[in-house]
Amino acid sequence: MISVRDGKCERRIREKSCPAASLAISSDNQTIAIASEDGSLGTCRISSPSGLRTIREPGDKIRNVTLDPSGKESLIIFQRSHPAIFDPQSREWKKAFTGLSGNVTCFTIAPGGSCFAAAGDDGMLRIWRRDRHVPVLTIPLYHRHMSCAEFSQDARLLVAGFDDGTIRVIVPEDKNFGKEWKAHGRAVSSIAISPEGNQLLSTRWDGYVRLWNIPGRELVRTLSRQSGAVTGISLIEDTGLVIAGYSDGTVRQFDREGNLIRPVDVYTPEVIGVAANREGSLLACAGKDSTRRIWSPADGGLISSCEGFPTTMRCLAFLPGRDILAAGGWDGKIRLWEMPAGRLIRTFAGHTSYVTCIAVSPDGSMIAPGSNDGMVRLWDVEVERHKARIVISEDKGEVSALALDPAGTNLAVAGKDGSIRFYRSADGRPGGSVEAFPGTIRSRSSATAGFFSLGTIPDGWRISPVRKRRFSTLFRPTARRLPGSRSSPMGRAW
Repeated sequence: MISVRDGKCERRIREKSCPAASLAISSDNQTIAIASEDGSLGTCRISSPSGLRTIREPGDKIRNVTLDPSGKESLIIFQRSHPAIFDPQSREWKKAFTGLSGNVTCFTIAPGGSCFAAAGDDGMLRIWRRDRHVPVLTIPLYHRHMSCAEFSQDARLLVAGFDDGTIRVIVPEDKNFGKEWKAHGRAVSSIAISPEGNQLLSTRWDGYVRLWNIPGRELVRTLSRQSGAVTGISLIEDTGLVIAGYSDGTVRQFDREGNLIRPVDVYTPEVIGVAANREGSLLACAGKDSTRRIWSPADGGLISSCEGFPTTMRCLAFLPGRDILAAGGWDGKIRLWEMPAGRLIRTFAGHTSYVTCIAVSPDGSMIAPGSNDGMVRLWDVEVERHKARIVISEDKGEVSALALDPAGTNLAVAGKDGSIRFYRSADGRPGGSVEAFPGTIRSRSSATAGFFSLGTIPDGWRISPVRKRRFSTLFRPTARRLPGSRSSPMGRAW
């Protein structure tokens, strides 16, 4: 027992070698009950010098123990047996609660112990009142697992979180199964309800915290979060805002000064690529699942969603000035989609391995995807062709990055060897190369004053201007660091 005032240990109780599984303190702060891993139960008076008094011998594992306000009764939830009320003074069982089947996987007890809920491995959630031995409500979970749950202070509401990232608000008194919504892209790890019962906090296993209004299920704000490696990046041309995708399944929006504007949980385990249209009204994300989702960068809301695609998307790019999305897949095909409706316009095939990157001409008339097969193929968007207009074969292996200059006449191609090679987009003729940089180049960007290549390398950024086929390199450190990345970045844009 530790004092919250100074952090000093007030008392130690070491009379059992078995680890403690659960403990409870009575409301008058005089009695403590300790359940051990072996199923035994003991109590002691905090003010008494005597040690722990064993009141139940080892048996079925105890998941949780609580004491009523008087400390005279103890509600015990077992791993396999039915929940029961135990009298520590007489060491007698007073009541057993029926209806539970299988092992308890998740449970919660209302403040004061007036009611409690438990989910079992049989796929059912059951809610009991303390004065009734049968469940007042039984809810099927449909092959989902309840990962956490919490009662409101008045026990009127039960909020449950699930392993698929959804949250459900249940009203036991009305026998209302309640409504649920998608709160996170991954399992909800914990829930806390405000004393008034009108707001709740939900967390994800990696520390992503969100505040919700319970009546309307509106997202109030994201209080804190963590991030992984930057896996994709997009620049909104009209506003200058930067959108970055992260390996933890989230997207973050930054302003010109590097300030975080808004994080968006895009319901995928990992973001692989992001793309925004020029006006900044549509945001597309490629993840590890095959679902296509379009978001609004203005408020982070989901605009449209479509499932059942034959493959997951690997890279994305919007055609300039048009709400048409070019998506490269793991099947080696490039598809053009009309957004936000999601209507498939055209499919380009020819690569023998997955598409790694896509470059789009400034006027939106041509796309140039690169692939793991070492090939770059140029297609005219408005012309239906079975074969690409130009095929560029790279003998350096996988094409890791592509970029077209503002005029759309020169194409830069980079691979894992760190060098950059230039080609004419009109006929695919080579136009020169830039010496190899240390590391693998993963990103490109172009400027109106000339064509620039930006590569992620171990010792900083190298900027390579290309004018009249004369090449030079200039080392320049990062001008501004955007917060939130806790691993190596995979892309940048200016």
